[in-house]
Amino acid sequence: MIKRKLLERLYKYSEGKEGVRRKRVKSKAEEFHISVFPLYVHRYLDDSGEEPTPEPISLQEAEPEDIQEMMFRLLTPEQRKQVTGRFKVRGMKAVFPFLFDDTPPR
Repeated sequence: MIKRKLLERLYKYSEGKEGVRRKRVKSKAEEFHISVFPLYVHRYLDDSGEEPTPEPISLQEAEPEDIQEMMFRLLTPEQRKQVTGRFKVRGMKAVFPFLFDDTPPR
């Protein structure tokens, strides 16, 4: 399942970009150019042989869908049910009230 989701995401990232994806000869394998991957992955794919130094990943380097999915996965099943129910009934303001609050963040 993880492999399939990863492939779907790679297909999405490579969509509309010419020359970033190719099928290996005599194989089912596909290759993707490094530019297809999110920025925070690039340092792990570098072939210099050096171990990457851990750096904090900024939110700007992650896709919005990835952040949303991560937030949802961190919830317990009960919390997921509550959030989904509130969103269906009362919309985004019920789930993210701070987005509609005029007070500046602390």
